[in-house]
Amino acid sequence: MLRALSLCFSFVVGASLSNGVESYKPREVGGVAGLWNWGNIEGLEGEFIDCVEPSEDGSLWIGIGSKVVRYDGTSFREYDSFSRRPSALRAIKETTGGEVYLMTRAELFRLEDEEWELVSRTGENQGRRLQEDKDGRVWFAGSGRLYSVLGDEILESESFAQRILDIEFDRAGKLWVLDAVGDTYRCLVEGGHVVVKRRWAASRSRSRRQAGYGMLEATSDGKIWVVDSFSGSPPKNLDTKTGEWSSIDFGDRDAGSGR
Repeated sequence: MLRALSLCFSFVVGASLSNGVESYKPREVGGVAGLWNWGNIEGLEGEFIDCVEPSEDGSLWIGIGSKVVRYDGTSFREYDSFSRRPSALRAIKETTGGEVYLMTRAELFRLEDEEWELVSRTGENQGRRLQEDKDGRVWFAGSGRLYSVLGDEILESESFAQRILDIEFDRAGKLWVLDAVGDTYRCLVEGGHVVVKRRWAASRSRSRRQAGYGMLEATSDGKIWVVDSFSGSPPKNLDTKTGEWSSIDFGDRDAGSGR
C-alpha cells in the first residue's frame, strides 16, 4: 500500500509540472470512486514540496525548503535541526529498520535524537530517490558513482560515465540505474558493492544528448518502467524475460506536452 502511495505521488507530482494536465478521475462511478477526490493538505498551501516519503505508520515525511515535516493526517511536526546547514533537499527514505535518511544536493543526513546528523558529503548527489536493498543498505548516486550506507559504514561502489538520473531495485533485488543519455543498467549487488553490471539500451536510435529528468519504477509484474525528458517520449517498459522494450500508446494525445 505504501509503495503504491509513493508511486502514485511520483506520477501526480510529475504530471502537475506539465501544462494543461487534467486531474485524475476514476472511470467507475460510485463504490471506491469517492476515495479519489483530491484535496490539499491544510497548512501546505503555497509551499514548494521537494520530496515526500510514506512512513510505516501511514504518516508522511515531507521535505520543504530547508526543513522536514512529518504529517500524520491532522497535524505537522517539524524536524529542522541540522548538524550543518543543508543544501537543497532531494529525497527522504525511511528504512524497514526505522532509520530515516535525508539526501540533499551535496550531503546525506540521518535522523538521530531529533537532529539531522551528517553521514556523507559526496559533492553532487544525483537523482531524487534513496533506495534500500534486501540487507537494509541505503543506496544513492553522487558524482557519477553509486554509494551504499549501512550504519556507520559508507561504501563507494560502481562508477558510471554519465550522470545518474535514478536508481531502483526490482523484485529480485537487482539494482537498476538510468543515466543521463537514456541507457539503463541492471546491476547485481552484494555486500554494498556492484559485482555485475549489464547495460540495457532503452532506445538505440536516441540522440546522446543529456536529459534533465528521468525516473525508474519496478512493478509487481516484473517490468521496469522508464520515464524521461529526452524528447517528450511516452513511458517505456522493459520485459526482463524477453529483453524487449515497449511504449504506452496514448493515441492522439501528446504525451510530451501534456495536452
